[in-house]
Amino acid sequence: MKTSLASRLTLLLLPWLLLLGMVFFAYLPIFSGKKYVLPVKLYDPRDFFRGNYVALSFDFTRIKKDSIKTDIDTTKRYQFGDTLTLDLEEQDGVLKPIGLYEDAAQAQHVRLNARPRWTITKDMRTFELVTGLESFFTPPGDAVQWEKALREGEVFAELAIDTRGNSRLIRLFKVGPKERNTR
Repeated sequence: MKTSLASRLTLLLLPWLLLLGMVFFAYLPIFSGKKYVLPVKLYDPRDFFRGNYVALSFDFTRIKKDSIKTDIDTTKRYQFGDTLTLDLEEQDGVLKPIGLYEDAAQAQHVRLNARPRWTITKDMRTFELVTGLESFFTPPGDAVQWEKALREGEVFAELAIDTRGNSRLIRLFKVGPKERNTR
């Protein structure tokens, strides 16, 4: 049976087009989203299996249940992979969590997609969430320098969040003690 040239080209080009589409949509928040600069909190980044990277933590990574509004169903268990929506409000130039919702339409400010780090149940007092902004891969020699800067509280992250809650880490930068006092 003969196959036409069009079907051969389709079979050849389709995987490449899918790959390009995945990359395009992964970077779309950088071009269509609003940019924010946030302080990065100290977090131990050691993981010998994943390679050289800096693990990041933000104010919205670990949230006390009593400090935010939520529509979390107390009879349901939320696991990694379940998408929740963080409602973040900009206060003094920093995004602060004010709500965590199963229904994204309830978020009134900056919407950020998040997933539970661990299973969330009705008995939890603290929500630990992952947003995809927690890892920043570095060249081998730079990881130790980033760790030191994180311990000294000198690291800020520039990130972009689009209106659908998708986010992308753009860059990390170090701020010295003099510049830190002006932020």
